[in-house]
Amino acid sequence: MPAPTGSSGSSMTGDVEKNAQVEQTIMTAQMSSSEMSMVSDPPNWWWKYKQMLREPMAEFTGVMLLIIFGTGVDCQVVLSTNPDVASSHKGEFLSVNLGWALGK
Repeated sequence: MPAPTGSSGSSMTGDVEKNAQVEQTIMTAQMSSSEMSMVSDPPNWWWKYKQMLREPMAEFTGVMLLIIFGTGVDCQVVLSTNPDVASSHKGEFLSVNLGWALGK
């Protein structure tokens, strides 16, 4: 790109604006129709609540899975020691540790 001559910088400003328009046109052409609708449509009323709840719900789900795996293996080990529930012992200390580790 040639340097502007003299004290006139308006041609450089016009070039920058034209380049920005070209880049915007290229980005718009590369977007799929679903991406275009997401950009052009304003978010609905539920969007802000989804954004606020996203991280807490992910934490809740992760902790819930950890507790389900851990308590499940605890129940398996403890209940298998009762002869009325299981005919043979189905777990030990290692099973409990692996169950809690798989939940993480």
